[in-house]
Amino acid sequence: MGVDVVKMRVIFQLLISPVLRYISYYTSKPSRLLNKGFLLLLVALTAFYFIFIREQAIFIHIHIGQSELLETSRNYLKREVKWEPAFTDTAVRTPIYLNDRNPSQIPYDKEEEKALIDKFQFNKYLSDRTPINRPMKDFRHSSCRMRKYPDDMPSASVVMVFYNEAPSVVLRTVHSVLNKSPPHLIQEILLYDDNSNLDELLEGSWFTNHIKTLPKVRLERSVHGRGGLIQAKTHAGRLAVGDILVYLDAHCECNDGWLEPLIYPIYLNKTACTTPNIDSIAWQDLNIHAPEIVEVTGGLNWILNMLWSPLSAEEQQRRSRDPFPVTADIRTPTMAGGLFAIDRKWFLEIGMYDEGQSIWGGENIDPPFSRPPRTLCFFNFIGLLKILGFVLIVNLIVTR
Repeated sequence: MGVDVVKMRVIFQLLISPVLRYISYYTSKPSRLLNKGFLLLLVALTAFYFIFIREQAIFIHIHIGQSELLETSRNYLKREVKWEPAFTDTAVRTPIYLNDRNPSQIPYDKEEEKALIDKFQFNKYLSDRTPINRPMKDFRHSSCRMRKYPDDMPSASVVMVFYNEAPSVVLRTVHSVLNKSPPHLIQEILLYDDNSNLDELLEGSWFTNHIKTLPKVRLERSVHGRGGLIQAKTHAGRLAVGDILVYLDAHCECNDGWLEPLIYPIYLNKTACTTPNIDSIAWQDLNIHAPEIVEVTGGLNWILNMLWSPLSAEEQQRRSRDPFPVTADIRTPTMAGGLFAIDRKWFLEIGMYDEGQSIWGGENIDPPFSRPPRTLCFFNFIGLLKILGFVLIVNLIVTR
């Protein structure tokens, strides 16, 4: 199935450490044979990285990133799909407060605010007094509003995993999805509780009772005990029924037109995986900050930590040919693993997440490096031929 990134990290350490010891011990020796052997070994290891590892990154650069739109630019000319919010206008405009408690009727308590900040590491006191369906300004770039999408795109399961998350934050995420998404693209909103023990989240609470009143929303609780973020995402993904899986953190607020750009590349190519541009919500006052569009792509270092890098000249040129280049998609070999969309059947086919992971960190590179065995064998065979040819050429140069 997929490449086990944890094992790959260990392999790299086992390969590189002997080379470093070889360098420190033998480079001072006059023996030509040893120096030649070291050179060939170093060349082989370098070729292994650039052929086996980087070859996979190039493959995923095409398939895991958002898909090329040039050949299907005519889709932009299709009529814009009109939709109405999942709630009625009255429900959208009427503020909904946690526990049905209007904050104007509750005296301000500074000590309670400080205690909740210390416990939850953000201003939960203010969050609980902010409408869970609060309105949001449209921060999108103007070209985002100009894009058109076909009306036959597949529907999605929006999956949110949480553990002891503040209920007001979770519900604000849910309401924003319902209010900012075309109803025909939402198959369900799946909330997966990874064995929380916070009283406000338990069965019979206002939180669970409110969820039962919402359309297309279902709450599932872990039957495996607390498994950690990655295992919880895996279990939730297997419970979902939509054609597309859209993973969101349970502390987000979606804006207008957030869903269509994530689904559209997968509509064109089922092996695509898309990630959104993410704004920030200030933990102190819950104000939303929309930074300028950052044009970067993901990468790796030698110990498989994800890095952000500037776009290559080739990628900049490709994006310049898009009808709306400022907001054109960016192809990337690795991804921010928190929020993303992927075809559900394809995700199952590549093995979903590595079962050995429990906490966050590896999900940045795990899905991009996962692939069916047939693809692995093909690329490894071609890579092996390249390595043999490269080593042969260097050997001829060294022996001359």
